Amino acid sequence: MRAPGAEPREAFVFVHGILGTRANWRGIARRFVKSRPEIEAITVDLPMHGDAQDFAGPYDLALCARALAETLRELALPIAGLAGHSFGGKVVLAAFEALEGSEAAPRSVWIFDSPPGTRERPDGSGAHAVLTSLREMPRIYDSREAFIDAIGQAGYSTGLGQWLAMNLHRDAEGRYRLDLKLEAIESMLLDYFRVDGWPQLERAADALPLFFVEGDRSQVYAEGERERIHALAAAGRIHHQSVPAGHWVHAEAPDAVLACLRELPA
Repeated sequence: MRAPGAEPREAFVFVHGILGTRANWRGIARRFVKSRPEIEAITVDLPMHGDAQDFAGPYDLALCARALAETLRELALPIAGLAGHSFGGKVVLAAFEALEGSEAAPRSVWIFDSPPGTRERPDGSGAHAVLTSLREMPRIYDSREAFIDAIGQAGYSTGLGQWLAMNLHRDAEGRYRLDLKLEAIESMLLDYFRVDGWPQLERAADALPLFFVEGDRSQVYAEGERERIHALAAAGRIHHQSVPAGHWVHAEAPDAVLACLRELPA
């Protein structure tokens, strides 16, 4: 994605979270390149999300990191920044570790509301609850609105329904299908909870500018995680910003997220 008439010199890559698609970042990416025409914005689908369905297991964080690293190696432009939201935050850290020292390594990493630590049980995770609900719901709907209504009847917000509806595909009969392989996605999410991202985050913080953006109302952090992030910021090891949002920072506070991104060093 480029600003009209621009000839970018670098790329900025946006990575979605679990159950997301590259479309999640599209609006912000479009606005970002208008303010930074020297940069091309690239949004990617992680394995088993969006149009990236042709992957064999095991379905875990490592698979996503390998796929992302390979995508970055294939880019024609140097990478000014690599950003990941939620599940995508740990993917970004693992991909950077694989690329560090290579020509494909980004010159900055951005983590959007992605707690780095582990979680013993997924029960408290909103994403896991949504996955459970989707597995109990029909896969075919007469319209997008019918799917969004079904999400509402399952106890979730209209905004979440609209976001999940980005995963629908229209078939030859005009109906809308949710074709996600939910078992594979659940396997990835459970692995995300098992993986400790703190060592990777701290190594990345010592290697390049690392920006951590959290939602001030987000409830995804375990006890002590916010304090640990804030301590790294106070020590000058990372750049930290809080935006007025819950977990879905790019959807709830796009202007604030854009203001953060515009701090990317030239």
